[in-house]
Amino acid sequence: MKWQVLVALAVGLLMAADTPKEDPAKKKEQEKLQGIWQAESFEADGNPLPEEAVKACKFTFKDEKYTFELADMKETGTIKLDSGKDMATIDLKIGDGNDKDKTQLGIYKVDGDTLKFCFAQPGVTERPKEFSAPACSGRLYMTFKREKK
Repeated sequence: MKWQVLVALAVGLLMAADTPKEDPAKKKEQEKLQGIWQAESFEADGNPLPEEAVKACKFTFKDEKYTFELADMKETGTIKLDSGKDMATIDLKIGDGNDKDKTQLGIYKVDGDTLKFCFAQPGVTERPKEFSAPACSGRLYMTFKREKK
């Protein structure tokens, strides 16, 4: 009987040890993105999008999920953040849309209610190193404002 209690206790401790602990810094960084963000500017490969298209562009973050909307296009997926680097990084794992199952690498910066992104094209394995999208770079540079409730 004693050994059964010990085995049960050991199994319980091992299961508790395998339970992933949530990183408080990661959670805090994720919380900064939560909500709906309306685009203020959007530049793709050196070309600014027309104002009407910018107005139709939104990012929504809820936990580790995102929705990106641009006019009639809608994309959803999951995010992975890393703020421990020189520049905070974001990976979008695209769940549906034109680039389904691709990963889009980017950098981001949150400053109060302003959010900046610079992304490589989906599937490209080199992450942007600066917030710009010059001609022939294949990058997207966007700024957003948080929508007020």
